[in-house]
Amino acid sequence: MTYLEYRYIFEGFGILSVLTGVIAIVLLFRLKIISTVAYLTGITRRKAMSEFKKSTEKDMKNVNVSEQTDRLCDEKQTEYIVHNNVEVLEEIILIHEDYY
Repeated sequence: MTYLEYRYIFEGFGILSVLTGVIAIVLLFRLKIISTVAYLTGITRRKAMSEFKKSTEKDMKNVNVSEQTDRLCDEKQTEYIVHNNVEVLEEIILIHEDYY
C-alpha cells in the first residue's frame, strides 16, 4: 500500500468518527438519556425532596399565625408537622417506586 492509500483510509475513518459522534449526541438528546441517568442516580428525587421541604417550610411559616384567633402556634408543633409531612412523602415515593 502506498502513502496515498493510507491517507484515504485515515481520512475516511476520520469522517466516519465525526459522523458517529454527531449521531451519538443527537441520540443523547432525542432519547433523553440525561434525564434517565438523573433518575437512576437519584438526583431528581433528591432535588424534588429538597424543593418539597422548602415549599413546606414556606407554607408552614404562613400557617403559624391563626387567622381566626390571632395567636401563634407552638414552634415545636410546627416542626413536628413539617417533619411528618416529609416522612409521609418519602413513604409515598418509596411505595410508588415499588409499583414500577
